[in-house]
Amino acid sequence: MPNENKDVTLKQLQTLLEQNLERTAALEKQTGKIYSYIKWQSFFFVLKVIIIVVPVVLGIIYLPPLLQQIFAPYEALLGNVQQLNSTAGSLNSASGTLDINAILNGFSR
Repeated sequence: MPNENKDVTLKQLQTLLEQNLERTAALEKQTGKIYSYIKWQSFFFVLKVIIIVVPVVLGIIYLPPLLQQIFAPYEALLGNVQQLNSTAGSLNSASGTLDINAILNGFSR
């Protein structure tokens, strides 16, 4: 009798071990797929960061000189506007009110 119980338990253990090996193989396959997915996600994250950061850095480097060249013809006009603003500010602060005639006289100069 004890030998029969040992045979039954050995067969049960063997089937359990085989099931365990099958399940472990399936888990290894799934783990490999998950690892591959995470690796690709990391790659695409770095790619997205590069796509965003590189144009911003290049814009910071190259746009100021380019904008200076674009706005150079308009500096005379912008200078007059700044002169008008400073004149209006000085008139406003000197008397407390804004004198339209003084501003118009500033244009005739």
